[in-house]
Amino acid sequence: IEAITQQFLRLQEQTAPAEPQPPAIDPATEAEVAELKGALERARRMADDARRNATAQEKLAETAQARAGVEADRARAEAALARASREELEAAEQREYAER
Repeated sequence: IEAITQQFLRLQEQTAPAEPQPPAIDPATEAEVAELKGALERARRMADDARRNATAQEKLAETAQARAGVEADRARAEAALARASREELEAAEQREYAER
């Protein structure tokens, strides 16, 4: 029995692969994988560019909105100055008329 067991173990060692080998990959499949990896990287770069562009557009819109607010404030200030100047002119005319 011992001899048969030893012979069985030797045969088992001879027939079993030392390390499992990964399956062979077809060169065409490797090329396709490389192409897909390249396409994925290009798509990632395009998405990053689109995100940066969207952020820049948002900042431009915020700047335009802020500029419009400043312009509106300036227009209100100019209108108030014009009113004050007109009122001052009218008051001066009334003083001059009163002095006559």
